Amino acid sequence: MVMLSRQCVGVIGVCIMSLLTSIANAVDVNKPQGLIVSSAFAGDLWFFGGENGALYHGKKKNQDMRWQSLALKNAGLVTDLEVIKRNSNTSKRRSKAALGYLFAATSKGRIIRTHFDIDHINDRWTTAYTPDSREPQPLFDIARITSRRLFAVGAFGTMLESLNMGETWRDVSASLDNPETAHLYKIIPLPFAYRKKYNVHAVLLSEFGQTYLLKQNPITKKFKWMLKSTGLDMTFFDGHYMADRW
Repeated sequence: MVMLSRQCVGVIGVCIMSLLTSIANAVDVNKPQGLIVSSAFAGDLWFFGGENGALYHGKKKNQDMRWQSLALKNAGLVTDLEVIKRNSNTSKRRSKAALGYLFAATSKGRIIRTHFDIDHINDRWTTAYTPDSREPQPLFDIARITSRRLFAVGAFGTMLESLNMGETWRDVSASLDNPETAHLYKIIPLPFAYRKKYNVHAVLLSEFGQTYLLKQNPITKKFKWMLKSTGLDMTFFDGHYMADRW
């Protein structure tokens, strides 16, 4: 017969309560874990991308987050996520319709896309672009410029363009004035008022102090990236439009 003092019983009770609390607060395997390098947001829907093709989808409800997770096959690192919302009626009748598209850029140079609705992300992904090279260059960013025109950029001057909302892509790297084959890191789309006033639709950041301005020919309506050196010997990885001035 084992006799336990009140103090000992109290300790055991605290241990049991701690164990039950730990079980109740167990780590949600669907929550973002490991190396996370990309993110995108669409209202209360959150998306995160990481290593080994890991993709996490969270829906915010009150103060809680509900998570789903999946892995993109042969994706490598999910280097960027881009959300493109659909222009649709948000009434209850349409609440289950696709809210938009989610694009994933990867370290293996691929672009993968799917759609999402108010409750979940579609687990059927379509490969929109696969590089022909046996040594593909990683992609770093995807950005939407017009309703149907998107650009993606990456290492060693890689630039891709889509004219049909990301369904298909073509390599337009050769059209860029990039003699140093600098890595291209970030595309910053500019607001409509700025585009109308200065005819600059986006800014592209890269290595060696180089930036590019996306301009549109007023007659032919064709877009062209114009090289603009900052005179600074440095690399620009990211940026954001703040106001109508430099």
